[in-house]
Amino acid sequence: MAKSLFESASSLPRGILVFAVLTLISGFVFHSEFAYNVLAQEPTLIASAVVGSDTAKAAPTASAPAAFLELASAVGETAPAKRLIEYKLKNDPSSRERYWAIVDFNQPSTSKRLYVFDAVEKKVERYYVAHGRGSEGTAGNNIPAIFSNQSGNMMEMLQRFLPLLFPDHWRNSNPNFIQELPKSSEVAPIETLKLQTQAIINWTGTCDRLGGITQPALVLVGTDDVLTVPANSILMAEKIPGSWLVQIKGGGHAMMMQYPDKFTTIVDTFLHS
Repeated sequence: MAKSLFESASSLPRGILVFAVLTLISGFVFHSEFAYNVLAQEPTLIASAVVGSDTAKAAPTASAPAAFLELASAVGETAPAKRLIEYKLKNDPSSRERYWAIVDFNQPSTSKRLYVFDAVEKKVERYYVAHGRGSEGTAGNNIPAIFSNQSGNMMEMLQRFLPLLFPDHWRNSNPNFIQELPKSSEVAPIETLKLQTQAIINWTGTCDRLGGITQPALVLVGTDDVLTVPANSILMAEKIPGSWLVQIKGGGHAMMMQYPDKFTTIVDTFLHS
Protein backbone atom coordinates (compact mmCIF):
# COMPACT_ATOMS: atom_id res chain seq x y z
CA MET A 1 0.00 0.00 0.00
CA ALA A 2 2.90 2.28 0.75
CA LYS A 3 4.19 1.88 -2.77
CA SER A 4 0.91 2.81 -4.41
CA LEU A 5 0.48 5.68 -2.00
CA PHE A 6 3.67 7.36 -3.09
CA GLU A 7 3.27 6.50 -6.72
CA SER A 8 -0.03 8.38 -6.66
CA ALA A 9 1.79 11.44 -5.36
CA SER A 10 3.86 11.90 -8.50
CA SER A 11 2.00 15.06 -9.43
CA LEU A 12 2.69 16.77 -6.10
CA PRO A 13 6.41 17.51 -5.97
CA ARG A 14 6.02 21.27 -5.69
CA GLY A 15 2.88 21.22 -3.56
CA ILE A 16 4.44 18.97 -0.91
CA LEU A 17 8.21 18.87 -1.39
CA VAL A 18 8.77 22.61 -1.51
CA PHE A 19 6.61 22.87 1.60
CA ALA A 20 8.66 20.12 3.24
CA VAL A 21 11.96 21.77 2.46
CA LEU A 22 10.69 25.01 3.97
CA THR A 23 9.52 23.42 7.20
CA LEU A 24 12.66 24.29 9.10
CA ILE A 25 12.37 28.06 8.59
CA SER A 26 10.21 28.90 11.60
CA GLY A 27 12.23 26.67 13.86
CA PHE A 28 15.47 28.30 12.79
CA VAL A 29 14.03 31.77 13.38
CA PHE A 30 14.36 30.95 17.05
CA HIS A 31 17.57 29.02 16.80
CA SER A 32 19.64 31.65 18.55
CA GLU A 33 17.44 32.10 21.61
CA PHE A 34 14.43 29.90 22.18
CA ALA A 35 14.75 27.10 24.66
CA TYR A 36 12.18 24.93 22.87
CA ASN A 37 13.86 24.75 19.47
CA VAL A 38 13.34 21.30 17.99
CA LEU A 39 16.05 21.29 15.36
CA ALA A 40 18.84 23.27 16.97
CA GLN A 41 22.08 21.79 15.69
CA GLU A 42 24.14 23.73 18.20
CA PRO A 43 23.64 24.14 21.94
CA THR A 44 20.75 26.46 22.70
CA LEU A 45 21.32 29.46 24.93
CA ILE A 46 19.08 30.03 27.91
CA ALA A 47 20.20 33.27 29.57
CA SER A 48 22.71 34.90 31.80
CA ALA A 49 21.46 35.86 35.22
CA VAL A 50 22.45 37.36 38.53
CA VAL A 51 21.60 34.91 41.28
CA GLY A 52 21.81 36.91 44.49
CA SER A 53 24.98 38.40 45.87
CA ASP A 54 26.72 36.22 48.41
CA THR A 55 29.19 38.72 49.79
CA ALA A 56 31.08 41.73 48.62
CA LYS A 57 34.10 39.48 48.26
CA ALA A 58 32.22 37.19 45.89
CA ALA A 59 30.87 39.98 43.69
CA PRO A 60 31.52 39.45 39.96
CA THR A 61 34.03 41.68 38.24
CA ALA A 62 34.49 42.97 34.71
CA SER A 63 36.52 39.82 33.98
CA ALA A 64 33.49 37.57 34.56
CA PRO A 65 32.79 37.04 30.83
CA ALA A 66 36.37 35.92 30.28
CA ALA A 67 36.12 33.50 33.20
CA PHE A 68 32.82 32.19 31.87
CA LEU A 69 34.30 31.66 28.40
CA GLU A 70 37.27 29.79 29.87
CA LEU A 71 34.96 27.49 31.85
CA ALA A 72 32.69 26.92 28.85
CA SER A 73 35.65 26.05 26.63
CA ALA A 74 36.75 23.43 29.13
CA VAL A 75 33.43 21.56 28.71
CA GLY A 76 33.15 21.99 24.95
CA GLU A 77 30.63 24.86 24.93
CA THR A 78 32.78 27.61 23.44
CA ALA A 79 30.48 28.60 20.56
CA PRO A 80 27.30 29.18 22.62
CA ALA A 81 29.31 30.93 25.33
CA LYS A 82 30.67 33.42 22.81
CA ARG A 83 27.18 34.12 21.48
CA LEU A 84 25.81 34.59 24.98
CA ILE A 85 28.58 37.02 25.90
CA GLU A 86 28.01 38.93 22.66
CA TYR A 87 24.28 39.15 23.38
CA LYS A 88 24.90 40.30 26.94
CA LEU A 89 27.39 43.01 25.96
CA LYS A 90 25.00 44.29 23.32
CA ASN A 91 21.82 44.31 25.39
CA ASP A 92 23.02 44.71 28.98
CA PRO A 93 26.59 46.03 28.97
CA SER A 94 26.55 47.61 32.44
CA SER A 95 25.59 44.59 34.59
CA ARG A 96 28.10 42.10 35.90
CA GLU A 97 26.81 38.55 36.04
CA ARG A 98 28.30 35.92 38.29
CA TYR A 99 26.24 33.00 37.03
CA TRP A 100 25.79 32.00 33.40
CA ALA A 101 23.85 29.06 31.94
CA ILE A 102 23.85 27.02 28.75
CA VAL A 103 21.60 24.11 27.77
CA ASP A 104 23.03 21.73 25.20
CA PHE A 105 20.08 20.15 23.40
CA ASN A 106 22.40 18.08 21.25
CA GLN A 107 22.55 15.88 24.33
CA PRO A 108 19.61 13.63 25.26
CA SER A 109 17.40 14.49 28.23
CA THR A 110 18.95 11.57 30.10
CA SER A 111 22.21 13.52 30.26
CA LYS A 112 23.02 16.45 32.52
CA ARG A 113 22.83 19.00 29.73
CA LEU A 114 22.22 22.17 31.74
CA TYR A 115 25.54 23.86 32.54
CA VAL A 116 25.66 26.54 35.25
CA PHE A 117 28.91 28.48 35.34
CA ASP A 118 30.13 30.38 38.42
CA ALA A 119 32.47 33.10 37.10
CA VAL A 120 33.63 34.00 40.63
CA GLU A 121 34.36 30.56 42.05
CA LYS A 122 35.32 29.43 38.55
CA LYS A 123 33.44 26.16 38.62
CA VAL A 124 30.79 24.40 36.55
CA GLU A 125 27.74 22.50 37.78
CA ARG A 126 25.66 20.24 35.55
CA TYR A 127 21.97 19.36 35.93
CA TYR A 128 19.25 17.38 34.23
CA VAL A 129 16.79 19.47 32.24
CA ALA A 130 13.72 18.67 30.15
CA HIS A 131 11.64 20.87 27.88
CA GLY A 132 8.67 20.84 25.50
CA ARG A 133 7.54 17.68 23.74
CA GLY A 134 9.36 17.20 20.49
CA SER A 135 12.69 18.57 21.68
CA GLU A 136 14.40 15.43 20.51
CA GLY A 137 11.94 14.58 17.75
CA THR A 138 9.47 11.74 17.82
CA ALA A 139 10.78 8.25 18.41
CA GLY A 140 12.47 6.84 15.35
CA ASN A 141 12.14 9.98 13.21
CA ASN A 142 15.61 11.46 13.75
CA ILE A 143 14.47 14.77 12.26
CA PRO A 144 17.86 16.47 11.67
CA ALA A 145 19.18 13.38 9.87
CA ILE A 146 16.12 13.22 7.63
CA PHE A 147 16.50 16.81 6.49
CA SER A 148 20.24 16.52 6.00
CA ASN A 149 19.73 13.43 3.83
CA GLN A 150 19.37 14.81 0.30
CA SER A 151 19.85 11.52 -1.51
CA GLY A 152 17.41 9.91 -3.89
CA ASN A 153 14.81 11.27 -6.27
CA MET A 154 11.85 13.48 -5.47
CA MET A 155 9.55 10.58 -4.66
CA GLU A 156 12.05 9.08 -2.24
CA MET A 157 12.48 12.45 -0.53
CA LEU A 158 8.70 12.81 -0.30
CA GLN A 159 8.44 9.41 1.33
CA ARG A 160 10.92 10.51 4.01
CA PHE A 161 9.28 13.90 4.62
CA LEU A 162 5.62 12.89 4.92
CA PRO A 163 5.84 11.47 8.47
CA LEU A 164 7.29 14.80 9.59
CA LEU A 165 4.44 16.80 8.07
CA PHE A 166 1.44 14.66 9.03
CA PRO A 167 1.05 13.02 12.49
CA ASP A 168 0.95 9.23 12.57
CA HIS A 169 -2.56 9.10 14.02
CA TRP A 170 -3.91 11.31 11.23
CA ARG A 171 -2.20 9.40 8.44
CA ASN A 172 -3.51 6.13 9.86
CA SER A 173 -7.05 7.53 9.93
CA ASN A 174 -6.72 8.97 6.41
CA PRO A 175 -4.86 6.30 4.38
CA ASN A 176 -5.83 7.87 1.04
CA PHE A 177 -5.01 11.46 1.95
CA ILE A 178 -2.43 11.80 -0.83
CA GLN A 179 -5.14 11.54 -3.48
CA GLU A 180 -7.19 14.24 -1.75
CA LEU A 181 -4.44 16.84 -1.53
CA PRO A 182 -4.26 19.68 -4.11
CA LYS A 183 -2.31 18.68 -7.19
CA SER A 184 0.29 20.84 -8.90
CA SER A 185 1.44 20.70 -12.51
CA GLU A 186 4.71 22.48 -11.67
CA VAL A 187 7.86 20.61 -10.75
CA ALA A 188 10.72 22.16 -8.79
CA PRO A 189 14.15 20.83 -9.88
CA ILE A 190 15.72 18.58 -7.26
CA GLU A 191 18.88 20.72 -7.20
CA THR A 192 16.79 23.79 -6.36
CA LEU A 193 15.25 21.97 -3.41
CA LYS A 194 18.67 20.89 -2.18
CA LEU A 195 19.98 24.46 -2.36
CA GLN A 196 16.90 25.61 -0.44
CA THR A 197 17.58 23.05 2.24
CA GLN A 198 21.16 24.24 2.64
CA ALA A 199 20.00 27.85 2.90
CA ILE A 200 17.60 26.90 5.70
CA ILE A 201 20.24 24.91 7.56
CA ASN A 202 22.63 27.88 7.41
CA TRP A 203 19.96 30.36 8.59
CA THR A 204 21.20 32.27 11.65
CA GLY A 205 17.83 33.45 12.95
CA THR A 206 16.08 36.81 13.48
CA CYS A 207 14.56 36.30 16.91
CA ASP A 208 15.77 39.68 18.16
CA ARG A 209 13.65 41.43 15.49
CA LEU A 210 10.29 39.94 16.49
CA GLY A 211 9.62 42.68 19.04
CA GLY A 212 9.80 45.26 16.26
CA ILE A 213 6.78 43.87 14.40
CA THR A 214 4.04 46.51 14.51
CA GLN A 215 1.48 44.98 12.16
CA PRO A 216 -1.22 42.58 13.43
CA ALA A 217 0.23 39.08 13.61
CA LEU A 218 -1.26 35.59 13.89
CA VAL A 219 0.84 32.74 15.28
CA LEU A 220 -0.74 29.45 14.23
CA VAL A 221 0.59 25.96 14.97
CA GLY A 222 -0.60 22.37 15.31
CA THR A 223 -0.43 20.69 18.70
CA ASP A 224 1.29 17.65 17.13
CA ASP A 225 3.84 19.57 15.06
CA VAL A 226 7.21 17.84 15.53
CA LEU A 227 9.18 20.37 13.48
CA THR A 228 8.12 23.64 15.09
CA VAL A 229 6.84 22.55 18.47
CA PRO A 230 3.87 24.37 20.04
CA ALA A 231 6.04 25.70 22.87
CA ASN A 232 7.88 27.86 20.34
CA SER A 233 4.59 29.44 19.27
CA ILE A 234 4.03 30.68 22.82
CA LEU A 235 7.48 32.26 22.93
CA MET A 236 6.94 33.81 19.52
CA ALA A 237 3.57 35.29 20.49
CA GLU A 238 5.08 36.72 23.66
CA LYS A 239 7.69 38.58 21.62
CA ILE A 240 5.31 40.04 19.01
CA PRO A 241 3.22 42.83 20.58
CA GLY A 242 -0.53 42.21 20.40
CA SER A 243 -0.23 39.01 18.39
CA TRP A 244 -2.84 36.25 18.25
CA LEU A 245 -1.92 32.68 19.18
CA VAL A 246 -3.95 29.68 17.99
CA GLN A 247 -3.07 25.99 18.31
CA ILE A 248 -5.02 23.46 16.23
CA LYS A 249 -5.57 20.25 18.17
CA GLY A 250 -4.11 17.23 16.38
CA GLY A 251 -2.50 19.35 13.70
CA GLY A 252 0.95 18.56 12.39
CA HIS A 253 3.27 20.82 10.41
CA ALA A 254 0.94 20.46 7.42
CA MET A 255 -2.13 21.37 9.48
CA MET A 256 -3.53 23.51 6.65
CA MET A 257 -3.79 20.34 4.55
CA GLN A 258 -5.17 18.24 7.39
CA TYR A 259 -7.85 20.70 8.46
CA PRO A 260 -8.35 23.18 5.58
CA ASP A 261 -11.76 24.42 6.74
CA LYS A 262 -10.65 25.03 10.31
CA PHE A 263 -7.42 26.64 9.15
CA THR A 264 -9.26 28.92 6.71
CA THR A 265 -11.82 29.96 9.32
CA ILE A 266 -9.10 30.94 11.77
CA VAL A 267 -7.16 32.96 9.20
CA ASP A 268 -10.33 34.60 7.86
CA THR A 269 -11.44 35.57 11.36
CA PHE A 270 -8.05 37.10 12.05
CA LEU A 271 -7.99 39.05 8.78
CA HIS A 272 -11.47 40.48 9.36
CA SER A 273 -10.95 41.34 13.01
